[in-house]
Amino acid sequence: MRLLHITPYDTSGFSLQLVKAERKLGFDSSLLIFKNTNNTPGYDICLDLPFLNEKATKVFSKRYMLRKRPVSHGDYSDPKTKFWTPSSFLETAYFRFRDIIWEKHIDKTGFDVTGYDIYYLDRGLGFLRSGKIIRRIKEQGGRIVSIYQGSDLRLRGILPLIDELSDLNFTCEYDLLKIYDKLNYLFLPFDVSEYEVTERNNDRLKICHAPTNRAFKGSEFIIDCVKELERDYKVDLILLENMRHEDVIRVKSGCDIMIDQLGDLGYGYNSLESMAMGIPTCTEITPEYEEFIPDHPFININKFNLREKIIELVDNESLRKRKGEEGRKWIMTYHNSINVVRSMLDKYRECGWKID
Repeated sequence: MRLLHITPYDTSGFSLQLVKAERKLGFDSSLLIFKNTNNTPGYDICLDLPFLNEKATKVFSKRYMLRKRPVSHGDYSDPKTKFWTPSSFLETAYFRFRDIIWEKHIDKTGFDVTGYDIYYLDRGLGFLRSGKIIRRIKEQGGRIVSIYQGSDLRLRGILPLIDELSDLNFTCEYDLLKIYDKLNYLFLPFDVSEYEVTERNNDRLKICHAPTNRAFKGSEFIIDCVKELERDYKVDLILLENMRHEDVIRVKSGCDIMIDQLGDLGYGYNSLESMAMGIPTCTEITPEYEEFIPDHPFININKFNLREKIIELVDNESLRKRKGEEGRKWIMTYHNSINVVRSMLDKYRECGWKID
């Protein structure tokens, strides 16, 4: 069986984790990216499409179109929070123009998009905003699986044409299940064997925080809290941002405590990397999410208990060690890439798909 994962750019390594696991299970799996903007490792095909991540495109998009949905989380019942529609004539014209250029560019590459059995659309995107190529694939018997990440639904919305063509939809973000009832939950695929637990002998404990977006992570509150604790406890804040991923991992591996985020976004690869290295990891887990993963190893924090929880970890070395060990074991059970792919295969069989 031939599988093709399609993504604009696999910066988090999500699609590559699935590809590696599928290959280990004996499938012919490939990773296609639109553009290699961040030295994406492990891809098989790069279309090198224009209008992605170029400065001029970003400026035009920000100034003239591409509406921003609120990131706050609560009432997702309004259909407008679910589906994408162009916000202006300029946005409509932009995507029509880009589709024409992209389709010609794809044809020139000579890449044959047909011939695969299952197509994975990372972020719920096809090749074109019109859905034309994905429709042709579907008409020729290809199965379409859309996988949504956080901002795909919170900020952009589902593309109606892609939704119409998708046979199955997955997400690794628990709160997105409230937005769209067609989503099936997946644990983030992760290979713990790529990370090692290192011995830490820090006289002053290192507390790290690695925000990709400070507003989303509640970073200002976290930073202020740890800075205040630096005056009374032997701790130092290690702020990891605007760094290459390999540098983040190198520095993080020497830290004693990791604080991921405040708010109801849960956790992601930032937390998984820390737990894989045996670092006790703090993040906010909503009561509803905690019921969904009751045996989780996180130190559950919020704005009201953050200081207390940090002090508890700082004062208790055995607690730090225990939480670090629990974290690594937990992700080996739930986030193991092989197990994640097997859960997807089980869903395909439930739907009557023939899986070789």
